[in-house]
Amino acid sequence: MDFSEYADQTLLLHNNAPARYVGSVDGDDEEPLPEIMLVDVDKTGNGSDKKQVPETLTQVPDIPLNAADNERYLPLIQSDDEYGRPMFLLGTQENQSGHKLTDPATETPTVGDTEVWSVANLTGMSHPIHLHLVHFQVLGRQSIEYDPAEDDIDQNELRDPKPFEQGWNDVVSVNPGDVVHLLVHFGEYEGLFNDQTGEYMWHCHMIEHEDHDMMRPLHVQPVPEEEPSSNEETDSRSW
Repeated sequence: MDFSEYADQTLLLHNNAPARYVGSVDGDDEEPLPEIMLVDVDKTGNGSDKKQVPETLTQVPDIPLNAADNERYLPLIQSDDEYGRPMFLLGTQENQSGHKLTDPATETPTVGDTEVWSVANLTGMSHPIHLHLVHFQVLGRQSIEYDPAEDDIDQNELRDPKPFEQGWNDVVSVNPGDVVHLLVHFGEYEGLFNDQTGEYMWHCHMIEHEDHDMMRPLHVQPVPEEEPSSNEETDSRSW
């Protein structure tokens, strides 16, 4: 950011988004949280001129939806813990009451796979969902009425990603009443990223949520080794 024209001034970083409710849920009565931070700009500086924009920007590869090896429906769920405190959890299509952090991993793709993750927000507030060491593209958003057992994903019916989401991402905002469809690739893609296997995490990036079980293991499996074919000759002699 170029602050040269604001030398010796104090700027206020301002937020005009609703405090909690964004998306398909009505939140007109919510007050925003406007004051984020103050920026004190020095009188003088020695920063170099960064105004030149490259002639060619990085092109994001277009991964077709039909390239997906698997689809997952992942609801965001609100409940109460044993002490009556609000508790947010990550679920699956099979378990829409939610899993805890210590439950066995349910997201176990193989390195090299591409998957569609349909993240459905069944709670009353927005959640920034973060995938560790994995990159994805945002396909778009639609109403929570989407049923993975009955409905196909029609990209023509989705609300387009926001301009800042049109590229590789590792965090996406999932608003209440919305389903966000993500195209997730695990590993190297056209020279980008690396083939990495092992256990990672995916979670809500709000600290009070991720620290109270809105976090799950994500286990990227290695490609299975091919078993020898039955017609391969083996030496059964003993010495």
